[in-house]
Amino acid sequence: MKHLIIPAVLFFILSACASEAPRRPERVRRYGADVAGADKASADYAGQVMTAADFRGAFLTRANFVGASLPSADFEKARLVNAHFERADARAANFRSADVRQSGFAGAHLEHADFQHANLSDCVFRGADLSGALFYRAYAPGANFERAKLGGANLKEANLEGAQLQYADLRAADLSSAVLRGADFSGADLRGA
Repeated sequence: MKHLIIPAVLFFILSACASEAPRRPERVRRYGADVAGADKASADYAGQVMTAADFRGAFLTRANFVGASLPSADFEKARLVNAHFERADARAANFRSADVRQSGFAGAHLEHADFQHANLSDCVFRGADLSGALFYRAYAPGANFERAKLGGANLKEANLEGAQLQYADLRAADLSSAVLRGADFSGADLRGA
C-alpha cells in the first residue's frame, strides 16, 4: 500500500508545479539597501522602491534606475557614468561628488537633491523637478536643463558652460559666480535669480 501512495503523491506534486504559469517577478522593495563601494555596473533597479539606499562609492556605470523610487538615497562619490534615472523619484538624494557624466534624469523628481561638486557634464535633466536642489560647484558643461524646474536651486559657482536651459524655471535660483558662457536661457524664467 505504501508503494502506491508515494508515487501518487509525487505525481500530484509534480503535475501541480507543472500546471502553474510562470509568474512575473514582483517589484522589489528594499529599505536601507546597502551596496556601498560595490561594483554594480549595468545593474537593473528599474521600478524598484529603495528608501534611504546606500550607494556611496559604488561603481554603477550604465545602471538602470528608470522609474525607481529612491528617496534620500546616498550616491556620494559613486560612479554613475551613463546611468538612467528617467522618471525616477530621488527627492533629497545625495549625489555629492559623484561622477554622473552623460546620465539621463529626464522627468525625474529630484527636489532638494544634493549635486554639490558632482560631475554632471552632458547630463539630461529635461523636464526634471530640481526645485531647491544644490549644485554648488557642480561641473555641468553641456547639460540639458530644458523645461526643468530649478526654482530656489543653488547653482552658485556651478560650471554651466554651454548648458541648455531653454524654458527652465529658475525663479529665485542662485546663479552667483556660475560659469554661464554659451549657456542658452531662451524663454527661461529668471525672476528673482
